[in-house]
Amino acid sequence: MAATPKLATSAATTTKAQSPLLKTVIDTLEDYKVQSLVVMNISKYSGFTDYLVIGTGTSSRHVASLASAVHEHHGPHMLGQEGAGTEWVCTDLGSVVVHLFTADKRALYNLEKLWSFPFEENKN
Repeated sequence: MAATPKLATSAATTTKAQSPLLKTVIDTLEDYKVQSLVVMNISKYSGFTDYLVIGTGTSSRHVASLASAVHEHHGPHMLGQEGAGTEWVCTDLGSVVVHLFTADKRALYNLEKLWSFPFEENKN
């Protein structure tokens, strides 16, 4: 039986991201101390985006701060943002969709598992 490819890469391995927008999103979130940042290259499997970025905030206030920073730094690219002021904020930047959660909401919704069918590792 063939091994299942890794689901995602950590942001640390995506420093040479093919997308300049993705790189600046990662930099912005890291500047605001996001935790457990994961980047999933889903470009071959999705028609709505190329990358999912999933991160955790330490509290709902931290999640709001992270989402605000993404909005502030990437407003011209933003197609929409849902959940502002809650424990899960989703920001659509077109080729990059950012999901920010509190730890308990991230565990509850578990997007990494939802998207766990075989993906190729995002190699840069």
